[in-house]
Amino acid sequence: MKIERIVGERIRIAREAMGYSQPELGRRVGEALDKAYPRQAISAAERGERAFTASELFVFAQILRVPVGSFFTPPSGVDEIEISSGTKYPASGLDDLHIPGNPAKEVAYDIGRVVDELTEANSRRADEIARERRTLTTLHSQLIELQNALPEGGE
Repeated sequence: MKIERIVGERIRIAREAMGYSQPELGRRVGEALDKAYPRQAISAAERGERAFTASELFVFAQILRVPVGSFFTPPSGVDEIEISSGTKYPASGLDDLHIPGNPAKEVAYDIGRVVDELTEANSRRADEIARERRTLTTLHSQLIELQNALPEGGE
């Protein structure tokens, strides 16, 4: 499997886990990179149809709140990873790439990610509630106008 396809699939999985649409992720990436990053670019990336710069991978990881290395984890059942030159490497070699870390920092990082995700989900829900309230207010106003337009006595 081509490395671009692996990275693209991992970006798609992380995007969906965060609840972002392709246009929303593109907007966020574009803002961070200070350049246009339309939905089509996200779609092509997720299909493995483009290579990435180090800056792009870093920004994707920051926005999607995942370690950069997670983008290189092949799906189960993939035996070889192919790079742009056509050279293939055994996927099993990636199992040995575990970088030891500080367990307390890893737990704190994970808790921070969860809190951030919950905060963002709560913010999105608050936006949805505000839109629903505006819709209900508009409908209520239209109902009152309709009632006022009816003739007296229901005729």
